[in-house]
Amino acid sequence: MPRRRILRHIQVTVLSITVLAVAGIICGLLWLNQRGFSGEWSEQISAELSAQGIHADFEEVRFSPLRGLIVTNSIIYTDESRQTVYARIPSLKIDVDRAKALRGELLFRKCQLRDAEFIIPLVKDEENPVNLTLKHITGELSVDRQGRLLLKGANGVLGGMNFTLNAELTNFEPTGLGKKAESNSDASRKDFLDRLLAELAFWDFPEDRAPDIDIDITGDLLSTTTLKTTFTLKAAELTRHDYTMKEITLEGQFFGHRATLDRFEFSEGAGRFISQADYDVLRKEGHYNIESSIHLSRMLNACFQIDPLANIITARASIVEGEGDFRIASDDTFRVTATGSIELQRFSFLGTSYEGLDTDFSWQDGDLYLRHLHAAHEHGSLTGQVLIQGDVIRYQTESSLPINAFKPFIKPGGGIEKIISRATFTPETTIMMTTNGTIQRSDLREWAASGKAHFENLSYRGVPLRSAQANYSINPLESSFSEVTIDFDYSDSPLRKRYGGPRNAIVKADRIAYDQSIQQTTLDNVRGTAWPGPVLRLFLPKTADHIEEDYRFRSPPTFTTNGPIGHFENIGKTDVRTSVSAGSTTNYTLLGKFLSLDRVRALVRYRHRLVDVTDLSFNTFQGSGGGDVSVRIRPGQSSQIKVGIKWTRLRLADIGKTYGFEKAKQGAVTGRIDFTSSSGDVRTMDGTGAIGLENGHLFFVPVLGPLSTIIGGVVGDKRASHEEARNASCTFAIRNGVVYTQDFLTTTPSTVFTGAGSIDLHRKAIDMVIRMNAKGLFGLLTLPLRPFNGLFQFRGQGPLANPTWNSAAFVAPPDGKNDPIFHGPGRAKIIRER
Repeated sequence: MPRRRILRHIQVTVLSITVLAVAGIICGLLWLNQRGFSGEWSEQISAELSAQGIHADFEEVRFSPLRGLIVTNSIIYTDESRQTVYARIPSLKIDVDRAKALRGELLFRKCQLRDAEFIIPLVKDEENPVNLTLKHITGELSVDRQGRLLLKGANGVLGGMNFTLNAELTNFEPTGLGKKAESNSDASRKDFLDRLLAELAFWDFPEDRAPDIDIDITGDLLSTTTLKTTFTLKAAELTRHDYTMKEITLEGQFFGHRATLDRFEFSEGAGRFISQADYDVLRKEGHYNIESSIHLSRMLNACFQIDPLANIITARASIVEGEGDFRIASDDTFRVTATGSIELQRFSFLGTSYEGLDTDFSWQDGDLYLRHLHAAHEHGSLTGQVLIQGDVIRYQTESSLPINAFKPFIKPGGGIEKIISRATFTPETTIMMTTNGTIQRSDLREWAASGKAHFENLSYRGVPLRSAQANYSINPLESSFSEVTIDFDYSDSPLRKRYGGPRNAIVKADRIAYDQSIQQTTLDNVRGTAWPGPVLRLFLPKTADHIEEDYRFRSPPTFTTNGPIGHFENIGKTDVRTSVSAGSTTNYTLLGKFLSLDRVRALVRYRHRLVDVTDLSFNTFQGSGGGDVSVRIRPGQSSQIKVGIKWTRLRLADIGKTYGFEKAKQGAVTGRIDFTSSSGDVRTMDGTGAIGLENGHLFFVPVLGPLSTIIGGVVGDKRASHEEARNASCTFAIRNGVVYTQDFLTTTPSTVFTGAGSIDLHRKAIDMVIRMNAKGLFGLLTLPLRPFNGLFQFRGQGPLANPTWNSAAFVAPPDGKNDPIFHGPGRAKIIRER
């Protein structure tokens, strides 16, 4: 019994001790887990880390059997000098082998970071290191027995952006943290990272909407070229300078010496921008492609201050697809090439609105090549190709754009502006131009072009044109137009309304050229069948006025024109020669009356204010004529005219009707006149001439005296008792519009008539003295009149159409006995052509 009691007491005692020991151990463990061991742990961990190449300072290190090592406010350096901080860790829990730790041995398994900061040297350079700073890192870091550094699900802040970091890095050797770069590639990597960090400095985002970045890093820490960093960035909003992007996605990776942008996407309004790119750090070159439906020009201008679509203003987004290469040249300049396509809608270029544009493009270091270009305008379009290279724009286009679209390229006050200012364009005007040329980008008004132009429904200097077309070559020194064809519109022409005729006329030219250096236009084989006034008005409007006023063609004549036209100081070199042939009637003003000339042919030569008409030939008054006409144009005054005209067998009756002496019934007139006059004023007429009448009917002479009337009445024929004066001739002089003659002569078989006097062409009045010498039977009847038997004198005065004739006492003529009146009767002289 006592033995059992003793055993029982022993059992109770052991159990109690065991319970107390376990309880004490548990309490101790709980206390140690909360407070940990201190003292030599800090020095021991620091020494252990230093032995492994990790140099650190700790505020406090405790060992907790349950939690492991707890390190407070540690600072880790890259080398023993403790000059460069690698990390700042406010709270670090290190999982170690607890059994070995209790024996004083440290074997790290993993650690947990909270609110840590890491300064990672991306490129190791003593003078200009490139570091990446990660803040507020919370995560789990471990190093396995194979030397792999593992970081899983770490969260933190990078440049204000939230990030998640995962890493798996082999050959982790803490002793290598402070070593320098092992290869020459670090210099290129540093250059790239310098540029990347400089670029990132331009970007901004709202504080309450920071971007999120996922980063995965893998590789061998002993070789930085094997490190592969994969990243994904998502942001609601990013801003570079003044340009804001929405809904941004950025995916890419760094691997070795290549950076790859797998996807860069953002939105702007209803448009989106998508791009991929890659960059070789060592070669400093890369490739990219883009798809864009944003306002690309605005983005490039706002973000990078470049605008490849300069002078284009559009409120709508452009559609761009393209790819290209970029590189950093040896002179540290950024070089870019690109190919792709652009589509614009509703834009303005140099003040002209367009419906749209689409083109393929190629860009190389600032040189832009547009091919398959098509620009649509409300009233036309432009297609072709354009090369912008340095300060020179080269282009090859076909255009039906209105002329106003080219206004920015036209020099104020220049020759082209003057030509355009003389033209009138209507909504019905159409323009088609094929052009090859060059333009200076620095001065769009300095250009040269060649090609073919076709205009329809316009007017030039008031002359309506159905169409005008030509091949052209224009440069600052010369404007040349070849194979010219102009279709004149006579639909509303006063000439056509007056005379009838065709509704249009075609005029062609081999070449029309303007030489700026000598200020001269040259006409080469301008030809056609057209009224000369409208044709000349295109080049010589003052001459056209004169031609239309003085030479009125009833139907368009055929002509050929050649020669130079001088301008400004060179105006004296004008010498234009025109050969004219009219198949119908032409009206010409002579002595105040219109003459109807048929089959007119002439050579017209125009010099400065001087028009010479030579080799003139025509038919009129049922006869023919010809000669020369010279007109000197005097600004502000009447033109001075010099005429030398000859004519053969003109019908006297028709002349009489024209000039108002209708009593002339028959006969033909031959003669010549040379005179000068001020255009439109017969009183300024001066000249000389000769005229002869053949087979005319001037008057009857009563050869039987008083019996002539009785006998003529009995037989019923006046010719039975009278003699008829049929031929006559005279020379004359004209002074101030008055015609003077001293040698008028006409005869019958029995009489001789001579005369002298004047005809005032302005007043249309006559003052004439006629002397008669009767011979034969008529002379016998005048015997009682001695000493003047057979000699009579008459004077006619009054209107040319109906003068009054009275007899007068005979007065001896100035030439005395030499006067033809004292010679026997004969035929009057007929004036032949000279």
